[in-house]
Amino acid sequence: MSEKDQGSDSAPRCHCGCGAGITGKGPAGVCVCSACGHQVPHEPGTPCREVKCPRCGGDMCRASN
Repeated sequence: MSEKDQGSDSAPRCHCGCGAGITGKGPAGVCVCSACGHQVPHEPGTPCREVKCPRCGGDMCRASN
């Protein structure tokens, strides 16, 4: 059984290549779509990885502006 299957304690990581991980990056910044590059302002309290792109439905990833 893999570590993932055993219920690892780590938080889900962003898989879009932006380097987002367990720690937050503060309230400022933007969320960027890993598919089309569309940017939306980051909403404090909502991780970008939980937001879908309003343009194409792709996964969003955090980037500082």
